Amino acid sequence: MAELGRRLGLVEAVTIGVGSMIGAGIFVLSGSAAHVAGPAATLAFALAGLSVLLTALSFVELATAMPQSGGPYVYVREAFGVEFGYFVGWSLWVGLALATAFYAIGFAQYVHVLFRPLGVQEAGAALVVLLAAVNIAGSTSAGKLQNAAVALLLLALGVYIAAGWKELDRALHSPFLPYGWQPVVSTSASVFVSFLGFELIATAAEELRNPRRDLPLATIVSVVSVTMIYVLVLYVATGLMPYVDLGQTRTPIADTARRALGPAGVVVAVLGGLLATLSSANTSIMASSRIGWAMARDGLLPGFLARVHRRWQSPHAAVAVTALVALLALGIEDITRLAGAAGFLHLYPFLAVNIALLRLRGRKGYKPGFRVPGGPLLPLAAAASTVALLVKVDPGDIAWGIFLVAPGLLYRFVSGLLAPRRGPLGPR
Repeated sequence: MAELGRRLGLVEAVTIGVGSMIGAGIFVLSGSAAHVAGPAATLAFALAGLSVLLTALSFVELATAMPQSGGPYVYVREAFGVEFGYFVGWSLWVGLALATAFYAIGFAQYVHVLFRPLGVQEAGAALVVLLAAVNIAGSTSAGKLQNAAVALLLLALGVYIAAGWKELDRALHSPFLPYGWQPVVSTSASVFVSFLGFELIATAAEELRNPRRDLPLATIVSVVSVTMIYVLVLYVATGLMPYVDLGQTRTPIADTARRALGPAGVVVAVLGGLLATLSSANTSIMASSRIGWAMARDGLLPGFLARVHRRWQSPHAAVAVTALVALLALGIEDITRLAGAAGFLHLYPFLAVNIALLRLRGRKGYKPGFRVPGGPLLPLAAAASTVALLVKVDPGDIAWGIFLVAPGLLYRFVSGLLAPRRGPLGPR
């Protein structure tokens, strides 16, 4: 059976989580979130972060029991069978490819601030091709790129928060809930895509040197720290510019940074935006390809996707196909639609993961290195919070999600592939 090299440590695991979550979501969607929910957009991000944290704990328990590439696909497959696993795996593969395109467009928009003659789609496509090449060169190369990008990103955000805090006008935070709680909850569903990334640590579990130790620590640290950063950034942004005006700009963080630091603020914000969207796209293409690779290894997708490069020990074919899907998705001009569809294609798999946890706990041989405390209460709360976000998803985003998942379901139906026999915790 093909295997990937174990080349990632704790630092790489944390930067995968942090770098993938702090992306275009905060640098692009912060303006539209503030426009809809007002200053209470900070609460929308906090609620989404809480929901993600609950689900992240379930991911950690399952990942320490089954440290295999594929993450949610593997967990749901073992809990409910091959067909459910295939549906979840395909949904996440497509969803992460869409997220890659979303981040690439966000990257291109910030590039456009510096080099206006360069088109947004051209710059986005160039980034996808570059990251595909880096990931084909192996997880070590991708991990080094991730470490450097995240370190510089956190420095840029720290400068933005510190400078903005001194200049913010607290009068702009009143009224804090101008439209009530309903927009806050619906906004939580739309910004959920901003937190996509914590699950990527579990998806790459097979490449971690010490998954039982590194997975729990890296996942929890990533989710908590990113939620805190988001809340601080939104609080500062809505204190530097009226929330109505924030919704009218394509680069809200850059525009508010200008008010706090002058021209230097634009440089800091653009640098942060470039690094954030680059790191998010990098980890999305990394994780998406691992899901496709794992499904192909199990015989659920064409066999060529399961190939591992002899020299670099990377799933090069799966990376290339994932990049191709992302390049096609760049044709969707509405960036918020890309984000919404990607979020929808993650929400119901996350629901399935929480339910899978409860089912697998009763299985013989199930021995996780970490257990979610409180018995079934926290997994049930995570499932309930995911359902609450699902019912708030825009119908248009749902339609796009169904449209994009349909080809995979058709392929599964037509191919009639017979799944290989499996033991209770993985293929044999």
